Amino acid sequence: MSNDKIYFPHEVIVLQFEQGLSLLAAWRNYRGLSQTDLAELVGISLSELVALEQPDYQLTRQQFALLAEALNIQHEHLTD
Repeated sequence: MSNDKIYFPHEVIVLQFEQGLSLLAAWRNYRGLSQTDLAELVGISLSELVALEQPDYQLTRQQFALLAEALNIQHEHLTD
């Protein structure tokens, strides 16, 4: 991991903390994607994406990579 700082748009922070969304769900909303849209982009089922968006779900490295690419963010944006 580099020493570069990772910045989060204010809107993502608001979605996460004020609306109680996971980082994944906050980024998805920020990007204007529905759950169906993101599930299709990464090639998973809607029910799998719903599970991935739960705040306590532990993403795998492969999931981090696929989701970050689909959302056009760095994988560090999906970690607390």
